[in-house]
Amino acid sequence: MARNSRWIALGIYAVVVAGALGWRAGGTVHTDCAYSFGYVTMGGQVMGPDGKPTTVEELAASAYQHAYDSGACEKPHARWHDWVD
Repeated sequence: MARNSRWIALGIYAVVVAGALGWRAGGTVHTDCAYSFGYVTMGGQVMGPDGKPTTVEELAASAYQHAYDSGACEKPHARWHDWVD
């Protein structure tokens, strides 16, 4: 019985490790490129260019998208592409 439970635990561990590695490998990586953005805070909230509350992460993503659309940045890719190149 103890031998079977070790194999079951090892199998569960292998599935968890494979799942974590797959999740990490499938993550999106933005290429290195230069882009900038600015923001204003009012009352402790970050305000976007339209005057609506937003987050710094959303502003950074928007700036990256504008740089990508203008051709200044390459297309984002899955992390595993870096591992095989």
